[in-house]
Amino acid sequence: EVFDLNINDLSYGPKGGDNPKMVWANIDKNEELIDLQNRIQRNILNQGYSAETDKKFTPHVTLGKITQWQFRMIEGEAIPEIENDIGLGFSVRSIEIMESFMKRGGVEYCVLKTINLEQ
Repeated sequence: EVFDLNINDLSYGPKGGDNPKMVWANIDKNEELIDLQNRIQRNILNQGYSAETDKKFTPHVTLGKITQWQFRMIEGEAIPEIENDIGLGFSVRSIEIMESFMKRGGVEYCVLKTINLEQ
């Protein structure tokens, strides 16, 4: 079923790392999202695929990637603060299961399945 999500703030990601690689819009965890993540992960494992079960689930939207060598050139005080309250809500009406491939020019994504939640 269609469900709602809220973006609460922005941060550098992955969280807890000293070397940020991305800018994230962090999504509040809710019951529907956690249930969906668990169901997808179980289904992936049941189909014989591998899943990153050792990583903590951190719901987010990647807004951009950070070029490491340029980021390291910024003095500590000059690194932009981005942890702002956003308070943006939206409805999830479809889900896309994707696979990523590392290519010479960067990551390429392929949609494996689209699931329409509006039925």
